[in-house]
Amino acid sequence: MTNRPKDIGTRAETAVLRQILPYFPAAERLALKGKADEGDIGHTGDFIFEVKGGKQTEQVGDAQLTAWMGEAVTEAANRDVGFGVLVLQRKGYGLPRARRWWVWISGGDLAEIMGGCWLPPGFVPVRMELGDFLDLLADQGYTPGHEPGEGTALPHSKDVNAAAQT
Repeated sequence: MTNRPKDIGTRAETAVLRQILPYFPAAERLALKGKADEGDIGHTGDFIFEVKGGKQTEQVGDAQLTAWMGEAVTEAANRDVGFGVLVLQRKGYGLPRARRWWVWISGGDLAEIMGGCWLPPGFVPVRMELGDFLDLLADQGYTPGHEPGEGTALPHSKDVNAAAQT
């Protein structure tokens, strides 16, 4: 008998890994380590990626989101990297469209990634699409698979820019 939640997780992690590999060529899925878990995807420089897929992500509440983000932060500390990133599958966006899934990261971490030092009081979550986050990392020089300024804008971003120029 198969373990359906585990299969869903494996498929989600694999879909996200496919998006990450062009940016971090050494990236790989990590083995579970119990209480000392180090995230789902590692070998990604200063980052670990915690991935959640399936129906559980479609209408996630604040308490669950906070718990999952805390899990990502703890796993980053376990792996001794700077940033824990949570990736959630979006409703209506299957495995082939994982680039459009949500990334959640703390506002303070995002500011640090972008070269600032803003540390908000308390925890401020920030959400963006995985593809945009990976492009941001490339633009900030975090990814060995891309040079700074060499992000790959999504088609919808190009459409918006083209419409603005006409």
